[in-house]
Parts: sequence; C-alpha cells; structure tokens
Amino acid sequence: MIPLTPLPTISQDEAFRRIADGAALAAVNRRLARHLSSRYHAQQIAGRCLVWETPDILSFPAWLEREYNAAAEAAAVEGEHLPPLLLKSAQEVRVWEQIITASDHGRSLLQIRQAAETAREAWALMADWQAPADALAASSSEDTAAFMAWSARFAETC
Repeated sequence: MIPLTPLPTISQDEAFRRIADGAALAAVNRRLARHLSSRYHAQQIAGRCLVWETPDILSFPAWLEREYNAAAEAAAVEGEHLPPLLLKSAQEVRVWEQIITASDHGRSLLQIRQAAETAREAWALMADWQAPADALAASSSEDTAAFMAWSARFAETC
C-alpha cells in the first residue's frame, strides 16, 4: 500500500485568492461546494465588489467528470486512443445487474437491483481503501464468493 502524504493546508482567504486568480477548488461534496461558493460571494460583497467572475468551485465528483471529459475530448482531437467510458452511477448499477443476473448465484436472488447496488457500494469501498482483489479470499461465505466472482467479471467488463 502506498503511504499517504498529508496535504498542505491553506486558509479560506488563500483559497479564495487562488480562485480569484483562476484556480479551481474541488470540495468533497456538493453541499460543501455550495457553501464555499456562498462564502466566496459574501466575501466579494463585503469587499464592495460590484462584479466578479463565478468561482470555479465544484464537488470532487463533478471536477473529476469535467477533467475526464476534457481528457477524452483532447484525445479525440489528437486522434489518440479514447479513455474507457466513464459510467454514471445508474449505468454502473445496470452493469452490476447484468453480471449478477447472468451468474449462478444471481439467478436465485429475488432483489437483483438491491444486490447490484450493494455490490457497487462494496466495489467502491474496496477501491477507496485500495484493497486487493483477493482481500476477501479467506472468507468462506457463499455471498463473499459470489461477490468475488461478480467483481472479477466487473473488472473484465469495465
């Protein structure tokens, strides 16, 4: 596992100064992005600014999607190989549903959609924690074995 390096901390004033200079700010979620935008606007009003550019404050997922789209567009313009398709949440759940439905274990399930959503969440947690694919191999649970098989198929598909 790669050791984590602490990120440098900057003040809100410094962040807003950088935003005014054209930097983007990626917040952990939409709520924080809206809050920071609101604070930025309040600071501009308090500074008696009459006009200012809209701050580039996004949630991290929105920022990541924007950067992905820019990279894909640049690759298309340059005639390079396009990056893999970036799936929306609903599309990802649909892929999980197809994988689960096609599996032996999945045929006995009554709520495929809920199983797909749970599998998607488990996959995301494993990715977030950088857990190796075989991290669950020691478990003898039938459900774990099914998830591991589904995960292997998902990795092949996506």
